[in-house]
Amino acid sequence: FGPINTPHTIKISAGVNTTNVYADAPNNVQDAAYAFVAQDMAPGRTVTHTSGSAHAWTLNQNVFPVGARIFGSNSGSGVVTLTRGAGIAIRLAGVDKNPALAQWGSFILTQVATDIWIVDGVGLS
Repeated sequence: FGPINTPHTIKISAGVNTTNVYADAPNNVQDAAYAFVAQDMAPGRTVTHTSGSAHAWTLNQNVFPVGARIFGSNSGSGVVTLTRGAGIAIRLAGVDKNPALAQWGSFILTQVATDIWIVDGVGLS
């Protein structure tokens, strides 16, 4: 670019929209009960909760390939519970449970087998 005190122009073009979110991977705001879909593992995509009410988000079988990752966050004051669908295990620190995501928390879900997901993040209990 040049010296730090020299003004520079940076051109932003295709791939970015006016809300500074990748045009092909927007936030998927879900402020109600929700079942994760294959599009939720798109690169750059985050499933986001903004509501003051509590909601459950469910992982079901046969939706994702092994190795799939889903990113999520909760900026709302309502708790999001990550719920196991029939035949699914969600492991948080080795414990199979329906973890709760507090306000300002975030998570990464990783499918390690057809019926097992590992969840990691902040604000999970």
